[in-house]
Amino acid sequence: MCFPPTNHRRQAAKEVVYRNTQRAYKVRPQVYHSDYDLEETYPSCHDAPGARCKCDRVESIALGKHAAAVATSMRALPPTQKKFLDDSVKSVKRNADSVSSLPLPSTKAARLSEATAKSLGGSSVISSSSHGILEPSKLRYMGRHASVAFPMTVGLELQAANPPRLHSFAYNAGVRTEPSCGVSFDLTAFISWDKVRSLMDVYSSTVHPVFGLLDMERLYHRCEEHWHGKAQGLGLEALISGVIALGSLFSGFLSEEEETRVMLHAKDILEDASVSRTPSIDKIAGWILRTIYVRATSRPHSAWMCSCTTMHLVEAAGLHQRLDAVILTTGGSGRKALEDIAETRDRIAQVAQCLNIIIAYDYGRSVVDLGLTWKRDSKSDAPSNDLTPQLFGLVGAVPLDNNADPVARRDELVMGLENLVKVSVEHDFLILVKADLAFCIYRRLRLLETATPQAQLDRVIEIGCSTLPSARRLVAQNHPWWNVVCTVFQFICVLVAIDTAESLERIPEAVETLEMIAQRLNTHLANEALHTARHLINASLEKKRKGISLLERLFECYHSTLQPIRQQSTHSRDGYDTEDRRLDRRLDSTPNFVSTSLDVHELSNTAGSARHATTSSVNGALADTCVVDRTLPIGGDDIANLCRLPSMRRDAPQLHDGEMLTATYPVGMFV
Repeated sequence: MCFPPTNHRRQAAKEVVYRNTQRAYKVRPQVYHSDYDLEETYPSCHDAPGARCKCDRVESIALGKHAAAVATSMRALPPTQKKFLDDSVKSVKRNADSVSSLPLPSTKAARLSEATAKSLGGSSVISSSSHGILEPSKLRYMGRHASVAFPMTVGLELQAANPPRLHSFAYNAGVRTEPSCGVSFDLTAFISWDKVRSLMDVYSSTVHPVFGLLDMERLYHRCEEHWHGKAQGLGLEALISGVIALGSLFSGFLSEEEETRVMLHAKDILEDASVSRTPSIDKIAGWILRTIYVRATSRPHSAWMCSCTTMHLVEAAGLHQRLDAVILTTGGSGRKALEDIAETRDRIAQVAQCLNIIIAYDYGRSVVDLGLTWKRDSKSDAPSNDLTPQLFGLVGAVPLDNNADPVARRDELVMGLENLVKVSVEHDFLILVKADLAFCIYRRLRLLETATPQAQLDRVIEIGCSTLPSARRLVAQNHPWWNVVCTVFQFICVLVAIDTAESLERIPEAVETLEMIAQRLNTHLANEALHTARHLINASLEKKRKGISLLERLFECYHSTLQPIRQQSTHSRDGYDTEDRRLDRRLDSTPNFVSTSLDVHELSNTAGSARHATTSSVNGALADTCVVDRTLPIGGDDIANLCRLPSMRRDAPQLHDGEMLTATYPVGMFV
């Protein structure tokens, strides 16, 4: 085969590349509007002031695809002809990579400045009543004092003809280029649409009723288009990957490896350096679902980090602010788009706040508090099974760890527990969440110096008891919420820590429930929790046995000490000598002494600890001896000392005013 001369071949190749390049610039892929992803609302830069990155990114993608196509076709050419196309293809690639770094044309900057001025009502000064500035095209929020907004603010104050746009001018030295998107996994090829549809149904019936942050009908329609060739963007893939993973977690529809791969795809998208440059509703919702999945399957630190990242994205997108409290950099079209999804914005922000508080409050770490106002009413078009407002009510009753005053903090916790008790919930998962929050409050009350009132302890026990049937039902339904094991285990720990007859009698049912759950799940964490609970119960039992053993030794000491005195005593109670009567008067004047009678063996069977004990006459052993019955505080060291009491009257200790006896002494022992 013969080829044209070299110069002709080179010129022809350049002309082909030039024509294809021109077509790439003219043809723009269709951009699908989304209620969730506002960064894809504007199909061209002429429709959205300041949307340079969006249009240029589309052109860059088109150029990149064309360069790849040319490179593919080159592989079929002979080497002698292929080398003449190398420089042209490299030139196309360089053009595609440099499009996004081109400066904004002056006409586009003028349009942006004009739109910004109109959105600010034509005023040259930003209103002081506004909390911040929101750029709807990028869903980017910042404070009015931000350095990024300062050039624009100064330009407006100076009434410049073309004030600077909202842009991060001179944010760094610019010596490095930003990395490109590294996500290459094809989700639509990995899992079929039929499986996705089934998993969405599982998600709708299990997770969505208590974490209702998505418009499921709209999401279903978008996913159907995405799986049938109409791409909806990586933001949607991150969101639907979370739905798929949670649906599989509650149904076992996918294998563990498939489920993990889908969730890793969501992680790759959400943490990608290019995708994460600007927030969107899709991405924030994807972070919420990732937080739920990580809380249910991973470690507390990872769950807390995910929840905090979600809250920071909520702030970055301005979801924590009312629309009338921010300055929009676009005209009425931007406000209208935000108003259409106002309920979705509020739901996403509040669900993210709930997760952050639940995880941080339980783990003892700081909460990202954005000052959200809790809206506990259901959406106007919400289904009857929407229980998300009940979740808002539970979390809204919890007092955050902001008060350093112990007295005020104690009052806040007591009031928070009272408010928590009043919240009525219907879902088994929410019943467990209610108990988790109650246990969090109890642990904080327990660390304060003052003793926890019995009324609050009774409420904590009551809430904990209500969780046992709920946990059993969830496990029977194969719904492995994170607290089916955690709440029951923590309830056992609370019962052991309270250590009263009312709490200890609840332990058998709680342990039986935990045994059933561990047997049903048969996982390391469930079996470990059961083993630890049994260990704590055995430790409590061993402590009580030691106390009982000390009391029994005390009983034996009484017998050996009082028997000789009983045999020698011949006078009656009416024959008290002067010293005996003086001793009685001193004892009667000692405060906090209450006469009572309690058998030692009866004491050993009580559920409390052996910190305080009551001593008295034992089975009439002192029938002929004058004995003083008093309530006496007894500790382990006191009992050991009592067992070494002298049996002779002259060796007995002296009794001084205000002192408390440590046992029951025969009157004749004191002189």
